[in-house]
Amino acid sequence: MEGPNSKGKGKRPRVLPDDELDDEQKEERKRSRQRIPLTNEDRIDWAKSDLRDHIGVVAGKERHPRNPVLFFIELAPYSNRGAACQHVTCKDHIEAGSYRIAVKPGMNLYKNPDFYHVRCFEELVDFSQAAYLDRIIPVTRNYVSVRGLSGISILDGNNFLDGGAERLVLEWKWSMRKLMDRRDEVPITTEPDLDNLHRKAGSASYEFKPINGMPDHEFFTLSIMLAPIESDGVDDQDEWNLFERYLPRDFNNIEDFKKPHSLSDILSVWKSDKFLACANEDRLTDKAKEEKDKLGEKAIRAIRRLSAVPMPDIQSAFRS
Repeated sequence: MEGPNSKGKGKRPRVLPDDELDDEQKEERKRSRQRIPLTNEDRIDWAKSDLRDHIGVVAGKERHPRNPVLFFIELAPYSNRGAACQHVTCKDHIEAGSYRIAVKPGMNLYKNPDFYHVRCFEELVDFSQAAYLDRIIPVTRNYVSVRGLSGISILDGNNFLDGGAERLVLEWKWSMRKLMDRRDEVPITTEPDLDNLHRKAGSASYEFKPINGMPDHEFFTLSIMLAPIESDGVDDQDEWNLFERYLPRDFNNIEDFKKPHSLSDILSVWKSDKFLACANEDRLTDKAKEEKDKLGEKAIRAIRRLSAVPMPDIQSAFRS
């Protein structure tokens, strides 16, 4: 029934999300935001809405599937201050050598990338939706042209993820996609030889099998330099496994979607172990030395190998 209810209050009108407003209504809402004192929760909610609008997502689906906005995960290059995190409640700059998200094009006037701490960015997105997850791109030798890095940056390896971070980001993304397909009852298919390369390389039991269509340079990089397993040979009963160490979840439970900081948690532990494994002993405190000893010789050997930045085949990187 229309009109006031039994308590004399009128029915509250439905508040439309930003996605459903026309341009004039959006501008009016922005002006109203400036007049109303906002809580941090309000600001984060509006930041989420702005990002959804930026990438064209309505009700969990992409309004423009070919919208070119991408979320690059990269290593922050060295600079005097570091880029400011664009999260609405974060006042910190992103330290050089930290992992960060670059949203490209950004939401600023000049469409330059917007940078975020990975953990801050996770507060604004829902990686249980393909519209967000599929935009994640690790900045590696294979995506330099998409990221739009300069020739000097490519040669210097600026912004490139180290090998361990590259493998962990891609495995996390693949695991999340697999879980998404299971939730949506989509058949999950794999290519055995490619799956073995990605997840068994480095093991004494792994058999080298070139992948059709994969350049020799890439096959060598994945099977040797970026192998996720470190082994002492055929008699090794305790091979070290990158994914078992840093991705403890098997992503078989839909509840994993409710853990929004899974990616930043993974990268945080990896970054800490990478520092311990690669640092000179005289740079470590006594406690840090104890933590390094706990890693073990095999893990330290593997982490050091995976800490290197795999460089591109230069000819391919500059090929149009």
